[in-house]
Amino acid sequence: MRGVARPGGADAVPTPPLWVTSAGTMDAIAAVDPEIAAAAFVSDHAIALGGRPGAIVGASWASCARFEADADVGAIGADVRVAMYDPERWRHTPAEEQRDPLAAMARFGDVARRHGYVCMITPHPGLLSIPGSTLGSRRPRDRGGGVRALGYQRGRREGSRHRRDAGAAPPGPP
Repeated sequence: MRGVARPGGADAVPTPPLWVTSAGTMDAIAAVDPEIAAAAFVSDHAIALGGRPGAIVGASWASCARFEADADVGAIGADVRVAMYDPERWRHTPAEEQRDPLAAMARFGDVARRHGYVCMITPHPGLLSIPGSTLGSRRPRDRGGGVRALGYQRGRREGSRHRRDAGAAPPGPP
């Protein structure tokens, strides 16, 4: 795949602008405007969670433990270049990862690097309200830049479908 090499670090994810979204979202945009979709998503500046022709292939996990198990047994497709961790306050993220998200994020990054993936982490702000969380009163700050996920939604019902299908939360306010 263009733009991302595995293993190694010389050819990392290209610099922004970088589109990260599910293949389903890319398809929905392509149905409305194929030219815009082709310009944005058929490039080395697009990561398609679930894969899409012309884009860098990514996959997402709500559980670090599940990702580690999948990586250790070789259950991840050979075309996947980007591993995304999406911890949230929901049933798909184990309780211990919700209570200590920083440790789970560090572990996810270590596992991703060990297996040669580019690591992307998209923690949900709901993790700040977990009783007994190691985050306590810490509040994440947007330092600018970085990778942001795109969620195509017309309403909360579709947002829920997006999270279920893509394993990723729609983005919060910029």
